[in-house]
Amino acid sequence: MLAVNEFFNAQKALSDRLVYVEELDADSDRGGNDEAEESCGRAEPHGPTSPMNRNQIEQCVRQSLDNYFQDLDGSKPHHVYEMVISCVEKPMLEVVLKQAEGNQSLAAEFLGINRNTLRKKLQQHGLI
Repeated sequence: MLAVNEFFNAQKALSDRLVYVEELDADSDRGGNDEAEESCGRAEPHGPTSPMNRNQIEQCVRQSLDNYFQDLDGSKPHHVYEMVISCVEKPMLEVVLKQAEGNQSLAAEFLGINRNTLRKKLQQHGLI
């Protein structure tokens, strides 16, 4: 159980880092925040398949999973896929919806999914 809690804490940190990208953009107008850029890397807006963005997110997930499996200390993991998706999906939906200023159609477009699918996911996560 401790390993699962550690994983959720790591995923919370990932969520905080993704949300923090917005704050970094605001800080850059005032001279930047070198400490934040060093700790999680600066995600530059190079497009949806930008190597920098993808690599940062992938590295956070890899590190979190490595920590999770280490904390299991030989115990058998269960439902890893569901756990990761549920941990990553909610903060992603929150950030994208915020970027779309609450416009679900626009958020669905940003995500590349159908608006009805987005609504279903928002309901599943208690976001609407």
